[in-house]
Amino acid sequence: MKLLLCLAALLAAPLAWGQYEHAEPVTPDAMPETRALLKFLQSISGTYTLTGQHNFPATHDRNSVFVGQYTGKTPVIWGSDWGFAGKGDTDSYLVRPEIVKEAIRQNRLGSIIALCWHAIPPTSTEPGTFQPLPGADPNQLKSVQGKLLDSQFRDILTPGTALYKHWCEQVDVIAGYLKQLQDAHVPVLWRPYHEMNGDWFWWGYRTQEPYTTRALYRQEFDRFVNVHHLKNLLWVWNVDRPSRPGMEYDKYFPGVQYCDIVALDAYNRDFGQSYYDTLVRLSQGKVMALAEVGNPPTPDVFLKQPRWTYYMIWAGFDEATSQAEFSRLYSDPRILNLDDPAYWTAIQPYRDAAGFPPLRFRTAPRNLTGAWVLDRERTVLGQMGAGYT
Repeated sequence: MKLLLCLAALLAAPLAWGQYEHAEPVTPDAMPETRALLKFLQSISGTYTLTGQHNFPATHDRNSVFVGQYTGKTPVIWGSDWGFAGKGDTDSYLVRPEIVKEAIRQNRLGSIIALCWHAIPPTSTEPGTFQPLPGADPNQLKSVQGKLLDSQFRDILTPGTALYKHWCEQVDVIAGYLKQLQDAHVPVLWRPYHEMNGDWFWWGYRTQEPYTTRALYRQEFDRFVNVHHLKNLLWVWNVDRPSRPGMEYDKYFPGVQYCDIVALDAYNRDFGQSYYDTLVRLSQGKVMALAEVGNPPTPDVFLKQPRWTYYMIWAGFDEATSQAEFSRLYSDPRILNLDDPAYWTAIQPYRDAAGFPPLRFRTAPRNLTGAWVLDRERTVLGQMGAGYT
């Protein structure tokens, strides 16, 4: 019944969200798989919402597998981070080659790849810490969180300075890993400088022109697109809830020419209607998403906010939502998981563009097992030939 309802909705519901509902990616000459993925997301906007799960860098798909065990359904979005910490940490930057391999594997299996980066500021080198250590020199920030001096932030945005050059070196490393994914024809939902309207990350809460957070976002866009010629990225512009003056979304929006997806992070079940309405206005019809949540929205929220095209639960919040709540959410025909036949049908135009066969693995049992995961992988990759197994 759910499959029939979903297919009927997909065929019947016109997209009338604005001038960008059928836009090409903002990346010039994006690769075919990137264009096909954006077209798929546009096609389900307002009708369906994809499930998603973030995984810590050093844990492969551990959180996604757990959610499958916990709910009986596998999330569509596989998310991760390029890391910043040292060896042995779940956020280690040393596992980036493994992240590339896992992203390629997940893409073949039918997942959509979402990546972000808790970057160490250019005032330091990797590895770093998440929060400033006690007694650390505030003039030499070595943590993801914390505030740079105004002069330091200015220099990062000023070509020719030492901090600008170091910034280039840092982002060039990440561009290299994204290029490996491009060579494997894997499109990526790329979310740079996330939660940029907050003051908790070194890159955020800068609105004094011309040295602003959105200028930093545009600077990375320019380097990835025009220097490294990356063509596999769908650019996700991301903000948090505007909990205090100075966090208003308009002050951080880089312009529709710099983003394919407009995204909100929302924790504590705070899905304020005003957040949604403001992003609808800014998006001008672009795809909208919940890039990080602690708990997914309820069906009642989706009735008032239908344009959330996907949500991604952050790692560590896997059990914050009860199994009963997940069951109620998954009974809503708009929600699509990786093992829902309706998802297999909706995603097939993308898989055709990627040269992948249809998804036909059997639905997961209520208590997902490692044997089922392996069976799913063998089934899908086996259809794709020896080169993928």
